[in-house]
Amino acid sequence: MKLNTEIIDEYFSNKSINNMKNHWIFKSIVPGKYMYEEPLEENYDRLKNIYEMLLKLLEDFKPLNLPLWEQFFGKYNALSEDATIYIIVGSPNPYDAMVRQDKEGNKSIIFDLERIRSYSENDDKILEIIMNLITHEMAHIYINKKYQSPGIEDSIYENLRYIVFDEGIAHFLSFDKDVLSIDWYTKEMIERKERAYSTLLNEIKNNSEDRKGEILARANSGKYWDKFGAISGLFAIIDYYNSHNKDLMRFKEIFEEGPDILLETINIRDK
Repeated sequence: MKLNTEIIDEYFSNKSINNMKNHWIFKSIVPGKYMYEEPLEENYDRLKNIYEMLLKLLEDFKPLNLPLWEQFFGKYNALSEDATIYIIVGSPNPYDAMVRQDKEGNKSIIFDLERIRSYSENDDKILEIIMNLITHEMAHIYINKKYQSPGIEDSIYENLRYIVFDEGIAHFLSFDKDVLSIDWYTKEMIERKERAYSTLLNEIKNNSEDRKGEILARANSGKYWDKFGAISGLFAIIDYYNSHNKDLMRFKEIFEEGPDILLETINIRDK
């Protein structure tokens, strides 16, 4: 595991990261924008505690839903050496954890402790959140080893196709410590699925290139259940699994088949 703590070390030394505000991370959170938010000194002690919690989890981390993870990606050994983990403060809401490319084009996993802190004052809840976030971001690294993400210059269809697949898998594996025990067919869940599927299919059909940035942002950011691309992928994985005899091998099949399999599942369900 490669770890970079230069930003959080600056905060712990000076209770400010003003000297780090030109770091490449703050220019890559959203492509083409500079996003920086000075952390509050008053949260210093709490952030110290969360930092220690995160370091301890990273030492011997195993992802949530490990048997399902290994169906998707193969046997899990340790945190990937292919990416550097950055522990920071300074990113604005809602950017708590993300995968970005550094200046050399290397994959980096970024965790913002201030954003994580804001979710709960309860240590046990924070531990759960951290486990979810690490599982989620590590899934992106493993997916991107096999499937390259499209660029903003590519079509809305290509971008949404990838978001459904990439974010769908990451959301699925990190949703809960036992994701298959969730009742995914309650009235509330069905409404969430239908809303996500409908929005996704409408945006693909309309293909509004002049709104591409806004559409892709909504597909993958904001309130959890409003991220129509990510949530469509999450439910498509559940639908595919349940419609194929609840066979765990279906998760391997999804990953091997690639992005089209989830869009096909969504289109079938929509008919």
